[in-house]
Amino acid sequence: MIRNYKTKETGGRTSYTSSPAMIVAYYSVMSAQMSYQAAKHYDVDKKSLLPRVKNEIPIDAHPRRQSVLSPVQEQELAECLILLAEWSWGFSKEEVKDIIQEFLKDNDIQNPFTENCPGRDWFDAFLKRHREKLIT
Repeated sequence: MIRNYKTKETGGRTSYTSSPAMIVAYYSVMSAQMSYQAAKHYDVDKKSLLPRVKNEIPIDAHPRRQSVLSPVQEQELAECLILLAEWSWGFSKEEVKDIIQEFLKDNDIQNPFTENCPGRDWFDAFLKRHREKLIT
């Protein structure tokens, strides 16, 4: 499970692949100033540099998985939950997850959830992202 995951040691290399060093290494390879030795020279992961040079992923791609809902959709969901709570019609955690499951199904949004239903980790992350609005 994600909530029990312990990060591994990176072996001294920069693990965040959108760092300024990655961008400099990318432009060094693309301008033919350096070959893939730029990864070693700028201390970035060669396996992260290669897909950027081949234009398989954007230069500034973030290493984490993208959220299932867009920030706008999450914002609207948070605002709707607040409005319904003001009307004394709050939802439990399971009801919110069921609403999200129905929304994903109705809009044919691809997601990594089991049975298209968000789990505990997604819900906890959603609350963390919108803590200031939801917990008042």
